[in-house]
Amino acid sequence: FTSPRDLRAVLVVLQKNPKLAIEIQGHLCCMPNDRLDLSTQRAKAINNFLVANGINEKRLTYKGFGSTMPIYPIPEKDEPQRAANRRVEVMIVSH
Repeated sequence: FTSPRDLRAVLVVLQKNPKLAIEIQGHLCCMPNDRLDLSTQRAKAINNFLVANGINEKRLTYKGFGSTMPIYPIPEKDEPQRAANRRVEVMIVSH
């Protein structure tokens, strides 16, 4: 997810595919340790948005990975790399 538009797109896909189940995966940039569990909080916020918009919570799981799966090595070289590492991804669990 990089924008509210992406979030709305996921919502529409879930609305149109009532058997689809997903895992929301939060990721972190910049630091080797996620002491405040920000990656989980990020994923949970997406989960809560989807539930608030009518998606059955049984179709959703969320998990934080901290900075264990960066796209770019930490420390990142610039803000675009930090932004890429600081993300939420969606994995289809079943359809």
